[in-house]
Amino acid sequence: MTKVDKARAIMPHLLSAAARQQVNALTWQAERARSMRASNVVESIADRLLEITPYRLSAVGFYYKAISRNNQGAGSPESEKAFTILSGSNLPIIRARANLALGSQAFIAGDYGRALRWYKAAARELDFEKDPIGCLHLGNMRAAAHGAIGKHEQAASELLQLLKITKVTKTNLAPLVYNLWNSLATEMLRMGEVDAAGRISNKVVASPYVSAYPEWMETREEIQRATQRAASIVVPETPCLATVHHMDAYRAAQAHKEAGSYLNSSIGRLYLRSQQVAPEVRQFIEQSVEVLLFHTDQPARPPTVR
Repeated sequence: MTKVDKARAIMPHLLSAAARQQVNALTWQAERARSMRASNVVESIADRLLEITPYRLSAVGFYYKAISRNNQGAGSPESEKAFTILSGSNLPIIRARANLALGSQAFIAGDYGRALRWYKAAARELDFEKDPIGCLHLGNMRAAAHGAIGKHEQAASELLQLLKITKVTKTNLAPLVYNLWNSLATEMLRMGEVDAAGRISNKVVASPYVSAYPEWMETREEIQRATQRAASIVVPETPCLATVHHMDAYRAAQAHKEAGSYLNSSIGRLYLRSQQVAPEVRQFIEQSVEVLLFHTDQPARPPTVR
């Protein structure tokens, strides 16, 4: 075989590798734009992906095209049809992402059981090494669904595990991590931990991404209302344990700080036992929220198309 023949033989492989590299770079750009909720930018990148990707990878471009038309997760007839088709893609990452998107549409529609079934299907094919961003989206939405059906301790535990992973792997997009913290603040609020929720929310709304996520301010306002309600509660000198519950327990425990910390007081322990708080959440509550550091400045890795 001549050198020319060898060059001709290897050229398709070189072109394929170059195309794959370009696809990975564009998917990273699409994820950054998506994290800032810039749908028009995502759509432009999707059009570019559809121009350059070989046929077998074209599902990547169609996926981001559907994301750009997905109305911030609420869905549209066009995007729902596209995700349904993509859920049968030959690319595992795209199948998983499509199932995740369909689950999010069910979640926004209030069908939490159906959403969790879609999330379970997505989890079977998502891999943190190959698609860390997809795993963050999935974990956040699955925790939100658990919280929506009243499983706040489970939701908080799942979010804590995700946040631990982002600290170890440093494979996150900053807005997505702040969104995880906002979700955790919501669950802490639902569990009656208003002060802890407020400290987390303060960090979130101070981020430079808050303008893209109006729900972060909504969480903050809800916490402020809960704080005002708690401040209006009159705690008796010797509260009756039989009548102490939820916010009353929290306020009563605060009133007994001189006899020990909130969680070491008898009422504080009663509150934790009565709420059946998961061990991970109990540990989180017992620690100062101030020592939980945000690791949001490291560049994330894009999903790798294999």
